[in-house]
Amino acid sequence: MSKLDPLTALRRRIASADLDEYEAALEALSGVSDMAEIYSVTNFVVGRVESEFDCVHCVPGCSECCSQLPLVTFDEWRLILDWMQDNLTAGGRARVVRNAEALLTEGESVLPSWMRLGEVDLESPGAVDVVGEMFDNESTTCPFLFDGRCSIYPVRPLVCRSYGRMMRTEDDSLYCQPILDKICVALDNGVDVELPLYRPYQEASYALNGDKSYFTILPVWVLSHRNRGGDISDCPVDLWGSRDWPVLDTKWGFGEAFDPESPQPGA
Repeated sequence: MSKLDPLTALRRRIASADLDEYEAALEALSGVSDMAEIYSVTNFVVGRVESEFDCVHCVPGCSECCSQLPLVTFDEWRLILDWMQDNLTAGGRARVVRNAEALLTEGESVLPSWMRLGEVDLESPGAVDVVGEMFDNESTTCPFLFDGRCSIYPVRPLVCRSYGRMMRTEDDSLYCQPILDKICVALDNGVDVELPLYRPYQEASYALNGDKSYFTILPVWVLSHRNRGGDISDCPVDLWGSRDWPVLDTKWGFGEAFDPESPQPGA
């Protein structure tokens, strides 16, 4: 008997028992084997959140979160790369490359700092401040943003799917100011806005690559795959250990990395 995909198993579990949908989704994560399956479970949960709480719906035309660059794993990039080859024209892919190249010289962009990450001793105490400052940057427009819209929406990264619909942790939000404003109004009106936690989905995505789990920002993925003609190569390149294209171990993706009371990355 063939194994059920996690989303089908999730739906059947909910239909056959009186289960909390969010808890059932967390159970389903234990059966995922690739990013596509993690995305499907995430989409299910996000859909439930959106159907329950009007306050988490994006403001039409808003792309504010697209200046807070997601940290994207190799598995996520491979999905994006495959999708681009089939769904973006050569001109569209060249536009992505030009957008990424422009970030190299934009004064408020995080990309120039990120490209110097290889010069940072990540085991030093000061590394937390350096990385934290880059993570806090909200002035780096995603190269895949075309005229205010995501050009790769069907394969957008995990954090983009979850943003505004989940809490990063029980004590840390994962949404923009416009959604926060709407959530505050809902709370003032007596709505109990209880959102699922993002971290288990994040951990599941990181676990796919075992010990060699890392991420980098989207402009780095784009620039590391551009070819001489200004297009994007369709052959995925693993950047682990690259001297030219800085990446970070996914341990930096958790809040403990920036908590002075917790063991630091590299320690």
